[in-house]
Amino acid sequence: MTITPGKIVEFQGKELPVQLGVVLSVTSKGIRILQLNRKETTVTERNILHQTSQSKASCADLDSCWEIAKANDDKRDRLASTIDLSELHQMLCEDPRPYSLNEMAGFIAQSDDEDTQAALLRRLVADSFYFRQRKEGYLPVALAEVKASLECEKKRIEQEAEDKALLVDLKTAFNTRGETITCRVAEVLDSLVQVLLLEAEAPVPKRVHDILEKAGFHAPRQLFGFLIRIGRLKPDEHLDLLKYKVPVDFPDDCVSAAEQLVLKPAPTDGRTDLQSLSTWAIDSETTRDRDDAFSIESDESGFKLWIHISDVAAFVLPGTSLDREACRRGTTIYLPDGNIPMLPPKISEEALSLGDDRVRPALTWGIRLSTEGVVTDEKCFPSFIRVSHATDYLAADNMLDRQPELSAGVSLSKLLRDRRRKAGALLIERQREIKFVITPDGVQLGYRPSASPTSDMIAEFMILANHLAARRCQDNGIPCIYRTQERSEQLPQLPTEFEAVSFFQALRYFKRTALGSVPGFHSSLGIGPYCQVTSPLRRYSDLLVQRQLKGHLAGHSPPYDAEGFSQALMMSDEATRTAEMIMKSREEFFLLKFVQQEIAAGQDTSAGTVVDLSSNDVVVYIDALCAFRHCRRPAVDPALGQRIVVRFKRADPFEGTLKFEIQPERREFGS
Repeated sequence: MTITPGKIVEFQGKELPVQLGVVLSVTSKGIRILQLNRKETTVTERNILHQTSQSKASCADLDSCWEIAKANDDKRDRLASTIDLSELHQMLCEDPRPYSLNEMAGFIAQSDDEDTQAALLRRLVADSFYFRQRKEGYLPVALAEVKASLECEKKRIEQEAEDKALLVDLKTAFNTRGETITCRVAEVLDSLVQVLLLEAEAPVPKRVHDILEKAGFHAPRQLFGFLIRIGRLKPDEHLDLLKYKVPVDFPDDCVSAAEQLVLKPAPTDGRTDLQSLSTWAIDSETTRDRDDAFSIESDESGFKLWIHISDVAAFVLPGTSLDREACRRGTTIYLPDGNIPMLPPKISEEALSLGDDRVRPALTWGIRLSTEGVVTDEKCFPSFIRVSHATDYLAADNMLDRQPELSAGVSLSKLLRDRRRKAGALLIERQREIKFVITPDGVQLGYRPSASPTSDMIAEFMILANHLAARRCQDNGIPCIYRTQERSEQLPQLPTEFEAVSFFQALRYFKRTALGSVPGFHSSLGIGPYCQVTSPLRRYSDLLVQRQLKGHLAGHSPPYDAEGFSQALMMSDEATRTAEMIMKSREEFFLLKFVQQEIAAGQDTSAGTVVDLSSNDVVVYIDALCAFRHCRRPAVDPALGQRIVVRFKRADPFEGTLKFEIQPERREFGS
């Protein structure tokens, strides 16, 4: 049928699948049509879905054309609303073949009724459940497929209605600022938490993202505030633990295994009884999982030192539930607001902790050293010990004048430290360390020296034990993970005490510690070979090395060959890296929370030192925070090493940002 001006057509438009219009002209560029919105459009002939057989309007009068088009559109809409495709489908599905539009219209009215044909076309396009368009016509869809499609459509409509109701409930909950929520909101709270943690990457239905967008509170801070207000999250919620699915509680089988392990006596075969030794366990005042201790004797010929490490490998066996959980965690996570242990507290803080007057199984290094601190003899063996002195660094420092063993230990540690310095060790210390105190009223900061006589002593003893363990692995071909570090040739001259500029410049040139199966020298420590084995209660990698050593000491092959050791370590490695990131970010959170409190109280300054300058930025060591921070370079150029005042402008724990400016005058933070 030829398309001519004045005909009423149903065509496929840009906005709607079926639109009605009047043909104004037919040109080589296409068919020009007057639309119901009174605008003109041009389409190709294949976009014409239906046309009247005769012209219905005069193109010379556009107003008349529009009125005729509008009247026909209204009529066809009314007709379309009366057509029941399900009834038509029931009539035609018994003879499933393609039907033309005219033929199908004949089952409803006269086959040549153009308005009925057009109305039917509209219904077929709007409702594709019953008939599928083919080149030859419209093919009835199989009954089973129709039923399934209608069921899906019903669910879609119901879901759409539910989503609209949820949108209203969410808006109401946000706008009323109330603490109560509807059942609809309660059902999606877990999804809202996931959106908060992972934003666009959250594994939730797309509709949840759409609803939050429409509700106007898809921003993380808004969502976090809402979840706090209704009690789903705490104001200081550790979001990283949720984001990375870090296990906090232990599975029931691990708890049960830990309780049974407490009752199990340590193997006695081959253990040397060292209970008669005076044995010290010294750590920070809050430590409960003590996995190292020492004993010492001295005379004119030198020192005899015993370094004791909790024998975790004797109890936590490979492949057990405790081992799998320790591997999954990788390390103990130390946080300002509480620790997450690698092993259940029944083990890490009680049964295997070297912190009280009970007999404990240990792996001991017995070491003889000269008066110059040179190792002249050493052996490693399983033992029984009894800690006679469990204390903290500050208390131990105060005992130095009264305890000859501590004095001897500190003297030996200085010899060991001097030997490492001569071997190239980079012995630089921070001025002090921050101690967080979290209370219901907020965050308080305390400070402690980053080094003390007894803390330096314990550090030296652990470095020595780790070195001897690595050397034993190297000499006996025991698969191990060694820690090596190349020395940078550009390191600046370092002072013996903390100095902010030199410390920062040195940090820029430090090369990363490398982990591998090949032993080598660790330049920062000034010793080699080197591994870590002295914290088996806290680090899974240390437990693996301890197992290797114990297998060798027992006279049989270590439990892991090179490939097996690498695989076991790799399984816990990702968890360990995540834990390190979490510890750092949590300390940053509470540090910023403290600054935020101080700003609110009008105590917004701290002394600091300029440690680096660039064209746009300044790096400052902030005394109150014991940290290096970047800020925008001020108008008046500061000098490297200049003492300045840091004025805090804004601290945001949620975003992890700190904004400050530097000023020439000095004023103490919190004064």
